[in-house]
Amino acid sequence: MRERLTKLIDEIALKINSNPRYREVFRGWDIVAQVETDEGGKLYIHVSESGLRIERGVHPSPNLVLRASEEVLEKILSGEMSEVKAFFTGKIRVKGDLALAERLYRKIKSLAS
Repeated sequence: MRERLTKLIDEIALKINSNPRYREVFRGWDIVAQVETDEGGKLYIHVSESGLRIERGVHPSPNLVLRASEEVLEKILSGEMSEVKAFFTGKIRVKGDLALAERLYRKIKSLAS
């Protein structure tokens, strides 16, 4: 994965895990979102009450699979592109519960800002 994308992901995880509201916001959650880039990068995000964990590789049974180019992911994570616009223009694809994907993104965004 591109260095900028990896850095953005790590910075967001650090902000979220250090946010005192984390446990309240993710109470009762235990989900895994697999992220795959068009360039072949793979990582997954495990969100539970105990923290947000990012692991490189493939999870055997994710709740969601998100796929996009690294450039699009960078733009979404940096706020240069709306996740809704990316979805409706086909720049990000979601396999699984779309409503869950949207709730996860909004919760992560609220804690990381």
